[in-house]
Amino acid sequence: ILPVVAANRVGHEMASTDPALQMSFYGSSFITDHKGKLLAEADRDSSGVLVRELDLAVMREERLTWGIYRDRRPEMYGSLLGLDGSNTHVHWHDRGVRL
Repeated sequence: ILPVVAANRVGHEMASTDPALQMSFYGSSFITDHKGKLLAEADRDSSGVLVRELDLAVMREERLTWGIYRDRRPEMYGSLLGLDGSNTHVHWHDRGVRL
């Protein structure tokens, strides 16, 4: 539903106090579109910058056609707000939540 941008370090790091303590970072940063399609990916060893232009308005319009939220009934979610399920009197509009 949303694009994903994951930034990961590359290289190796050793503790100054104990050379046996070391860590390797796996890199492979990436960018996907709102459907999970891979748009850019870095390798595991090189530092770099990934840049992609994303049209968020187009993504939003496409999400609206999916109908994911069409059958939601947020007025029924009140019991989810209490740990014991008894908080059923909460009105979502009163809490400033846009539906």
